[in-house]
Parts: sequence; structure tokens; C-alpha cells
Amino acid sequence: LALKDHLRIQRTLQATVKAGSEIIEKEQNKVATIKRSETRLQVQ
Repeated sequence: LALKDHLRIQRTLQATVKAGSEIIEKEQNKVATIKRSETRLQVQ
């Protein structure tokens, strides 16, 4: 593999990982919001 190919693949992987992290973060925020809602319902 040429160096430029290697660097291109590395950039693609980094972009993929970044996108994955953002999706996970959004899901965790959703779960946190749901848990907060459940706590509020139990308090009432």
C-alpha cells in the first residue's frame, strides 16, 4: 500500500470513528433524558 493510500484510509477510519462516537453520544443523551423523565414521574 502506498503511503498516500495508507493516509487516506487512516483519515476515513478516523471520520468513521468520529461519526460513531457522535451517534453513541446522542443515544446516551436520549437514555439520560428518558431516565430523568422516569424519575420525575416517580416523584409525582
